[in-house]
Amino acid sequence: MKTNTIDVVVADVDMEVEFTYSAAIPGIYTGPWEHSYPDEPEEIEIMAVRCQMPADKNGKPMYVDLLGVLTIDALTDIEQSISDYYNSERWDDQYV
Repeated sequence: MKTNTIDVVVADVDMEVEFTYSAAIPGIYTGPWEHSYPDEPEEIEIMAVRCQMPADKNGKPMYVDLLGVLTIDALTDIEQSISDYYNSERWDDQYV
């Protein structure tokens, strides 16, 4: 799966999210049972949630990965933002 990035706002802070995405696949429930299979839900795996910090003394931007300290509610909001993005008209084949 391809790793993607998207900018989201979490607690009024702009953050860059690195993730993988797999679209939902509808199941087939008609016809011979051996050709039927259940729905597969969309899958989102968040790899990193980075917040840009002030540049270092050489002018290089610095980032802090906040994935380990975000609440479940914040991660759920991020996943919903990703899902909404993929299920909106803005989505195109570059992210699959």
